[in-house]
Amino acid sequence: MISRQFVFSRKAALSLLFVLFCLPIAAFAQSSDQDEKKVGVAKDIVFRDTSLKVALQALGKQIDLNVVFDDTVKDSSKLTIELHEVTLEAAMKIIFIQARLQARLIEEKTIIVFADNPINRHRFSEHKPWPAKSDGTND
Repeated sequence: MISRQFVFSRKAALSLLFVLFCLPIAAFAQSSDQDEKKVGVAKDIVFRDTSLKVALQALGKQIDLNVVFDDTVKDSSKLTIELHEVTLEAAMKIIFIQARLQARLIEEKTIIVFADNPINRHRFSEHKPWPAKSDGTND
């Protein structure tokens, strides 16, 4: 009977050690995934016959960004684009250029997307451009 308790406690101890060993690894893997999302790891982005708004919202969701659209953004045409080794932010920027759009940061994690024209640029001029320009300027 003593040997049976010893075997059980040894199994319990080994199980406990295994769990204690795996927890830090799982936490590291999770934080690594979150860091990659924030850093902007290059990915392949493919959209075929996808709504422009759906594509931008899907990309925004992956970088924890709310994407709202001004009434001037028309969603009548379908987006087809294939990008390789680009960050999610860069993919959104490329789509903005292709569709003649701009985006401004209206809250910490919310952008508004609008048709790129002088009237709209003036309307949204009080908000910072998104993505932020790399040369340090705001406009």
